[in-house]
Amino acid sequence: MTPGTRLRDSTRVLLVVGVMGLTAPAVPAFAGSAEDLGPYARSAAEYDYSARALRFYHQYTPAANTRAREIYARGLQDFPDSVWLKNGLAWTYIQDLAYLRSKDPAGDIDRAYRLATEASVANEAVGSASWPNHWALVSLSLFHDHDAARAIAEAKTVDRLMPDDARARSNLAYWVALAGDLPLATEWAEWAVRQEPGGPKWMGGNLGSVYWLAGRYQEALAKLLPAKEDFPDFLAITYVALGQTDAARATVAEWRKADPSVTVAKMTVFTPMAPAVLQKYLDGLRKAGLPES
Repeated sequence: MTPGTRLRDSTRVLLVVGVMGLTAPAVPAFAGSAEDLGPYARSAAEYDYSARALRFYHQYTPAANTRAREIYARGLQDFPDSVWLKNGLAWTYIQDLAYLRSKDPAGDIDRAYRLATEASVANEAVGSASWPNHWALVSLSLFHDHDAARAIAEAKTVDRLMPDDARARSNLAYWVALAGDLPLATEWAEWAVRQEPGGPKWMGGNLGSVYWLAGRYQEALAKLLPAKEDFPDFLAITYVALGQTDAARATVAEWRKADPSVTVAKMTVFTPMAPAVLQKYLDGLRKAGLPES
């Protein structure tokens, strides 16, 4: 039970081939011509670094993510200007942030933001757009600078590059809501669940989170209950908002059983919301029985 599952099950970021799917397939060895590699990969060796790193990244374990980071970093020694590798390395830091396991959140945010920004500048220099790069900057704009306007702009860019992708739009809606554009977040999240009525539970959970942020608590509860393993925080604070304190405390107790390290102090660091909304979120967690530290 971890909010990090939202990243694992919803984004499925394949930084090389640009595919979203139900699973994270292994990236095959490159067998095409140099022209097929695109404007940034100057050789099959650069592609190979990304392919090998992704096989570890998509295991979503601390050890595998560390190994992916090592491969990306080694690749950057050979290809220091690689957009692929910089963006992939940035995502390894985002994964640790999403799973609440970063031991140096401020440092990891800085490192990821620097890498994603360098990749973005390189893309802009050649008039190109990369949805994984823009997607990284959606969350990093909030984590690093609390720049809600940029986060929303980056989300709109991703949506333009991945039109009519229900799972992408659902995940983006969550971040747009954290950035404060609740009408757009509601529109995207509701559209996504209509497009995939039998889709994964986290899509409903994203909509439930948006509903909580919009003050639509009863509707939030209906969406969050089936996705409680991925959204224990939002489920607990929804129970609090509805006056169901016992249910809220039971939710937090189950969450803490799965992850004893989670506290109000930890969620303060790992939740990039606007200050007023963050305070409401943290107060809800306190009322639900989450310890301060």
